[in-house]
Amino acid sequence: MDAQGTVSGEPHVHAENASYAKGLPLVVSLTNRETEVLHLLADGLSNMEIANRFGLAEATVKSHLVHLYKKLGIKRRTQAIAWARACKILD
Repeated sequence: MDAQGTVSGEPHVHAENASYAKGLPLVVSLTNRETEVLHLLADGLSNMEIANRFGLAEATVKSHLVHLYKKLGIKRRTQAIAWARACKILD
């Protein structure tokens, strides 16, 4: 892990101090795209709006979300946003 908290170019989020993160993995490896999608979710963009922003198919955005949800052990975008806020990655 380097000084920015990354391994192999993927950022790691340390959730041990986030009250919302109880029961979730302490360290989650997010790709840069997953992190970008998470920021746009928090901004209230729809899957289609996110797809248009990045020039992707909506199915690709959904795929990023499926991977993100699986890593976090959650099922909804509101849970992902709450987790990201608790871990202070949206600051």
